[in-house]
Amino acid sequence: MWGDEWEPHTATVGQPAVASSVTVVVPEAVRWILLAVCFRVVTDANVANRTPVLTVLDGSGVARARVAAGFATTASTTVDYTFANGLAEWDSAGTTIASGPGPVLPLQDGDSLVISVDGVQAGDQVSRVRVTALQRAVRAD
Repeated sequence: MWGDEWEPHTATVGQPAVASSVTVVVPEAVRWILLAVCFRVVTDANVANRTPVLTVLDGSGVARARVAAGFATTASTTVDYTFANGLAEWDSAGTTIASGPGPVLPLQDGDSLVISVDGVQAGDQVSRVRVTALQRAVRAD
């Protein structure tokens, strides 16, 4: 579908600081076709709804896409979220898994993905971030 030059690629991120967003930058000299973004949200005991948001920024920091999870999480829970190509609507399995559609976009070096949590509380933690994409190297002519 994408040709022989495109190969599967998974980018991982170390554990970010508590109550902070996560940014994944497309590396230099490659292009990505975004397929899926997976991550875990562990919430503290503060009563509040938290909604994960995935924002795709171009190299100058302007949003190209912004999608919110279809399910919020509440106090003292652990939820694994997935934004993925091919999913038509948001589904959940109890209070532990939520998945739904994500943007399928071509990305170039310098573009970035930002995972943030609307309503984040002081002890909330995002972790286990994985970005799956088709990747190809950019060759100089």
